[in-house]
Amino acid sequence: KLAPAPGCGAIYARMTGRVFSLDQILLLLMLYFGHETIRSMIEPNIGCDKAFEEAFAPGVSAVEAEARLRSRITILRSQMLGLLAPD
Repeated sequence: KLAPAPGCGAIYARMTGRVFSLDQILLLLMLYFGHETIRSMIEPNIGCDKAFEEAFAPGVSAVEAEARLRSRITILRSQMLGLLAPD
């Protein structure tokens, strides 16, 4: 954890609200370009990350993918103590 680490308070303060997770980036891309477009790009590497598998596996709808990504973002947000960028 960055905030409680000795001497890291200033770094933490500068980074607060500025960090994007892969889940957030995938959600933004999906909302902009569409689920199928992003899924077709990710498909060759779907096994390299849990976010890829959960949101873009065959048979997962756009609504399901969005819900799964938002759920993961909520979990990350609670763990990252304010570092994640807002939605």
